[in-house]
Amino acid sequence: MKPATQSAVTSVLHNPDVDQYFKHDGLRTVLCAYAMHAVTSKWLGYSTLNGQIPLFVDEVATHSKDLEWDDINDFEEVCQTAEYLGKAMGL
Repeated sequence: MKPATQSAVTSVLHNPDVDQYFKHDGLRTVLCAYAMHAVTSKWLGYSTLNGQIPLFVDEVATHSKDLEWDDINDFEEVCQTAEYLGKAMGL
């Protein structure tokens, strides 16, 4: 999950007819992803945090394809990896 940002176009152009369809930036992001990609994640979606922050939800994080999980063999390494990933996601 990551924050869904406002469209660059809607920050400049204001059209009430279009704005009524995209009241949630997470929904707008999801619909755009479906429109632009031939294959999308089955877990693609959107949510809201604390009733205020629109979120975009996707199945695969960008770091998961580069991480070699075969090299992480014990609990200490799992904890250390989780800590590093948490710091990376917080940036």
